[in-house]
Amino acid sequence: MSPDIHLHGLKKSFRSGDVITPVLKGIDLDVSCGEMFFIVGPSGCGKTTLISILCGTLSADSGEVMVLGHDLRSLSQNRVTEFRAQNVGFVFQQFNLIPTLTNCENVAIPLRLQGKSARESRQAAALMLERVGLAEKINERPNKLSGGQQQRVAIARALVHQPALIVCDEPTSALDSETGSQVMELLRPQSQDKPRTVIVVTHDPRIYHHADRIAEMEDGVVRRTLSQAEALRTFGISPQT
Repeated sequence: MSPDIHLHGLKKSFRSGDVITPVLKGIDLDVSCGEMFFIVGPSGCGKTTLISILCGTLSADSGEVMVLGHDLRSLSQNRVTEFRAQNVGFVFQQFNLIPTLTNCENVAIPLRLQGKSARESRQAAALMLERVGLAEKINERPNKLSGGQQQRVAIARALVHQPALIVCDEPTSALDSETGSQVMELLRPQSQDKPRTVIVVTHDPRIYHHADRIAEMEDGVVRRTLSQAEALRTFGISPQT
């Protein structure tokens, strides 16, 4: 079976005036359907650039970018935008909720972007908020919620359109340890229920035990890919009991 994500020889540089800065220097990576796959490494190593390319928000300079059976480098920008709306859910460090909308309206946004009716979108959003334990917060606005509750709203928004790929950029770094663990316990089943692929970029070793595999990046390349057990031993983290 082909992997859900196949990256080969992936390179990306950024230009500022006459200065060209290589950021990704030949990434080879395969991620399978149903995996909870973490990408870790120091700031500036290329993690965010990498996930931006596999989601289609950035274009690679060269290499293969196969995601969910689509060759993203061969698609027009309109087709990439459509692919992203249909197939990708995002969870961000700072939640990225719209403060003037209710929690239900925030969660409904991906469905509205797909052309679903306002009524259908609201109904699905309300059900998803119930699923993440926020049934009583449906009509409130995000500023009335704790950080952990806001991240639950963000997870509901990422899941509401049933994407095949969920991409999380530092989903727990703004949260305390207990709340971060609760957020990951919400995300973990998502790689298995449908199944779907979950990619998590993180600096937070407290959540490494939730991963199936961990890719360690350094200076624009994937230095190594470790199983959960290998990663916990390598980074000196005690397994969860």
